[in-house]
Amino acid sequence: KIAKFICRKLWEDHRILTNTNEIFSRGIHKLPTEVKKLIPTYQEYFDKMQDEVLFFRNSLNPDYLYSDIMKYAESRGVITWKRDEQGKKIAIENYVPNNPNLITIIIIDHISLIDRNKRDSNKKEAIDRASKMLVFFRNTFKFSPVVVSQFNRGIEGMDRKQQDSQEPQLSDFKDTGATQEDANTVVALFNPFRYGMDTHRGYPIMGQQNFNLRRNYRSGHVLKNRDGMDGLALGFYFQGAIGQFEELPKAKDIKDNPQLLKAILNKYDHK
Repeated sequence: KIAKFICRKLWEDHRILTNTNEIFSRGIHKLPTEVKKLIPTYQEYFDKMQDEVLFFRNSLNPDYLYSDIMKYAESRGVITWKRDEQGKKIAIENYVPNNPNLITIIIIDHISLIDRNKRDSNKKEAIDRASKMLVFFRNTFKFSPVVVSQFNRGIEGMDRKQQDSQEPQLSDFKDTGATQEDANTVVALFNPFRYGMDTHRGYPIMGQQNFNLRRNYRSGHVLKNRDGMDGLALGFYFQGAIGQFEELPKAKDIKDNPQLLKAILNKYDHK
């Protein structure tokens, strides 16, 4: 993850486009000399990031998830507990963060990697329980959960292809529907290149146009939005090496003026 972040910083600071294969010199990929010289200059930046801003966790089950986030909340605020007659904690009455401007984002990437423990009879039950815990932290502590989920294979079915309806739907998310039901907003990313599409919503993917987006195109779909409109779709140029998304001009404008797309492709040294 840090290597991926370094790639992003090299692009932002120096407009150098590299990837993790080059960073680690995997296979035929070699670390460019200019990149090798710049990497040590980011040591302090990423040390501070991991000390103060970004905290990684692995192999979570729902109980550990709850315990870990509670420890985080207690270290950054004051929890007022409601207690029974014996003084045992039974519910949270209030939470006051030490820094009212602190934004806490809990990213689960991806939810299918949640581990089961003894109280969970299957993977779905573990995911559903973890999702309810994230709702609790959202509502009680005002934390912002971001749950990444994969699609199930139904999206690749022949009937969907024949009906030209391979764009994502709420029912396409893998393992469970609980995460979508619990979410305020559900956004899906769709990669038409994976399904052999020549065009998508007017954007050139693998067609006969002079400039094609191929695997660098993603469409973003707002499938659910409690706070606004849903059923929306937007085209993006996606540079996976640095995790960069750039909103594309409207497909009609690109068709009328292909130089708009050429300018974006050239910006990322598109080959």
